[in-house]
Amino acid sequence: MKNKFLEQKERGETILFTELLKEIPDDDILLELFPDQTQPGRQMVTRRELQILNLHLDTVSYRDIAEKMSLTIGQVAKILQKVKRILENDMSPCVSVNMPLLNPRHYAEKLDVLSERQQDVWVLYAQGESRQRIAEKLSISPSAVTAHLRHADRRFREHDRYCAALERNQEAAFLPVTRGEVKIIIKALKLYEQELERGHSFNIRTDFTGKLPWETQIVANLCEKAQAAIRPSAE
Repeated sequence: MKNKFLEQKERGETILFTELLKEIPDDDILLELFPDQTQPGRQMVTRRELQILNLHLDTVSYRDIAEKMSLTIGQVAKILQKVKRILENDMSPCVSVNMPLLNPRHYAEKLDVLSERQQDVWVLYAQGESRQRIAEKLSISPSAVTAHLRHADRRFREHDRYCAALERNQEAAFLPVTRGEVKIIIKALKLYEQELERGHSFNIRTDFTGKLPWETQIVANLCEKAQAAIRPSAE
C-alpha cells in the first residue's frame, strides 16, 4: 500500500507537519518527500531526527533524549538545531510547518494577532535570539519569555484554525430549492442571525477581525442572496 503522505504529494495537497509527526514515515518515504537537492540520494531530515524532535516537543529533557537515543547531549542539541533550521528555511514546498515555534519567521508576518509584549518577544525569537538573551534585552525573566512564547504559539494556532475555517466556508455549494423553501430559509436565517449577535462583544482579543463572528457575515450574505432570488416575483 502506498504511503498516504506520498499520495498527498502526488495529488498536490499540502502535508501538515503536525500530521507527519504523528506517523513519522521510514527514511525511504522521507527521501521521496524531502530530497536534499545538494546531496542526491539523501533526504533533508531522517526518521531518527524527527523522532528526536518529537521527544523534544513532548518536553523530554536533552539528557533523557540522549539516553533514549544513545547520543550525547551535545549531539541532541546539534540535531535539534539542524532540524529547526531546515523546517524554517529549506523544507519541501509540499509541507506546511504549521507549528509556530518551529517556524517563527513565517509567523512574524502575522504579529497583529498578538499582544504588544508577545510581539516584542516573538520578533526577537524569530531573529534567532535565545530565550536568555530575549529576557536580557526586554528586562524580563526567562520564564516570562517562555510564557509569552507559549501564549503566542497558541494564539497563532487559533488564528490558523480561524483562517482555515473561513476559507473552507467561502467555497461555493449548490443546493436546488423552490421559491417557497427559500422564503422559509430567509426566516430561519434572520432568527439565527439574531441569536449569533446576542451578547457578542466587539473585542479584538476574542475575534480576529474585530467584527462579528464570521457566521453572522455568512448569514447576512445568504439572506441577501435569498431575497434577491425571489425578488423578481415578490408578493
